[in-house]
Amino acid sequence: MSKRNCPQYTLPLKIALMKVTAKQQVTMPQSIRKTFGLLPETEVEFMDQGETLLIRCKRPQPHRGWALVKRMRGMASPSITTDQLLRLSRKHPKSS
Repeated sequence: MSKRNCPQYTLPLKIALMKVTAKQQVTMPQSIRKTFGLLPETEVEFMDQGETLLIRCKRPQPHRGWALVKRMRGMASPSITTDQLLRLSRKHPKSS
């Protein structure tokens, strides 16, 4: 999971009772954190849906590099196979 892609699960979770602390913080149960891959520094969004509060992982913003990769995808010449390319990349030039 990249920083941090949160999996999309619908689980038959029991209702988890949590209290808001004096510092206005809530600790999620470990089972929920583990199931959804919520590690330290994972950003979550709180969304008001009427009488329901939805908590979901914030979708990471694509980096500039991803736009370049997307634009270049499929542009390489298929004249060489992946195996051939790997063999070439593993050959080291002989040192004199």
